[in-house]
Amino acid sequence: MRTSNYTVSLWLACVGFVIYGSLVPLEYKARSLEDAWAAFQAIPYLALGLKSRADWVANGVLYIPVGFLTAHLLAQRGAGPHAADRPMAWFPMVVWSALFS
Repeated sequence: MRTSNYTVSLWLACVGFVIYGSLVPLEYKARSLEDAWAAFQAIPYLALGLKSRADWVANGVLYIPVGFLTAHLLAQRGAGPHAADRPMAWFPMVVWSALFS
């Protein structure tokens, strides 16, 4: 079974939306390399408040369509129409999603 252009386009749109959604709000502030390194070293340990938890949930929801579309694309390119039912068909999707996130 060949992968349809529609499915690939939808997958690319979802991946683009996840990248966009992960970077917004992006508050760019011009800094020198030394100032940026000092600010990076001074990042406090993660303290999850209510707002942070909502952000984690929103990011998780962003990845759900990408995960399903990735599994669908892999099943179309794999060995038959029921490839998504096999655990090994899901392994590349899980690895790719983890690396992407």
